[in-house]
Amino acid sequence: MKGELARAYGMCNLTTSIWDGKIDGILRMEGGFEIILCEFEKHLKLADVMAVTSHRGQQGFLGGWSYLEAITSRYHGIGGDRVTLNYDSFISVFAYPDIDDLFDNDVHSDYDMPRLQNVEVSDLLRVRSDLTSMILRDDDRITRNWQAVADMVVARYSKPLHYLHTDKQIRLDEKALAEFLELLMSPFIDYTERNSTSEVRRCVAQVILVQTATSLAHRTIHEITDHICSTLFEALSAVCSDQEGTSNTSHDPAHAIEIIDNLYDYLQWTTWKDCGTCPDEQICYIPIWPMGTHEDHAQPRCRTEDEAQDRWGYWGPIP
Repeated sequence: MKGELARAYGMCNLTTSIWDGKIDGILRMEGGFEIILCEFEKHLKLADVMAVTSHRGQQGFLGGWSYLEAITSRYHGIGGDRVTLNYDSFISVFAYPDIDDLFDNDVHSDYDMPRLQNVEVSDLLRVRSDLTSMILRDDDRITRNWQAVADMVVARYSKPLHYLHTDKQIRLDEKALAEFLELLMSPFIDYTERNSTSEVRRCVAQVILVQTATSLAHRTIHEITDHICSTLFEALSAVCSDQEGTSNTSHDPAHAIEIIDNLYDYLQWTTWKDCGTCPDEQICYIPIWPMGTHEDHAQPRCRTEDEAQDRWGYWGPIP
C-alpha cells in the first residue's frame, strides 16, 4: 500500500493527457470510499470553515473504533444515491479470458484472489487501451442498474442455496430434498409438458430477459442466473420421479447434493459470510487494511471494540 500519493498523481496525469480532461477524479472503494479530486480549486466550493479541537481520549490506530464503525456502516453502500454508476460501460479484467496468471500472486487467503501482479505487460497495455477508449467514447444511452438486478438474483437464491449446502437433515432426507427443490422451481414448470430448456428459460427470465446484449453486465448476470437455474433443475431431476410417476433413470440424490455444493463454492456470495445484525456496540469485523486476521476473512463475526484490538496478519507483517 506504499506509494499512494505517486499513484494518485499518476492517475490524475492521465486525465490531463490521454483522457482529454474527461475525468475530474477517481472514486475508490477502500476503507469505505475515497474521492481523489485532481483539481480541488476547480471542483470544490468552500461551504464553511470551523475551528476544531484536538481529540480527547484514546484515539487508536487510524482513528480507532470510530474509524472502524464508519467503514462497517458502509459495507452495503454509501447511501443516498451519492454515486451513480454506468453499469453498461466499464472495464473488467475478468472479461479477458486469454489473460493468464490473474490468480498467480502472493496473496494468502481462504480462497484465490485475482491480482494484476504477474500479468503480462502486453495484456496490461491492452486493458489500459480499452479503458481509454471507453472514457473517450461519448455514450448517452439510458443505462440499467445491473447491481439491482444482481441483488435480485442473490436475494432469490442466497438462503435456499445456503440451506441446501449446510443443513445436514435435508441433505440426508431424499424426500425432503425433492420436495424442497420442487417447491423452489415449480413456478417455472409446465406439468402438462415438461421441457428442460423452457424451464431454465423461464427461470432466468424472472430477473433478466433472454436477448442479444452487448453489455458485459447483462451477459454476466444472464450467464450466472442460467447456471443457477440449470443446476437446480438438474438437482431436481436427480431426486424426483418423472411426471408419469415412473422411476427416473437418472435418479441420483448424491449427484444432486454434489452439484449444489459445487454451485455454492463457485458463487462464493458474501451473504454467506455476513454477520447479520450485530448488537449496537459491535461491528461485523473483516480484514480492513492493515488490520485483520485470516480467520476474520474466512469467518467474520460481530466483535466489540476490545475484541477488535491487535488483530493482524492477513495483510502481512504488522506495520
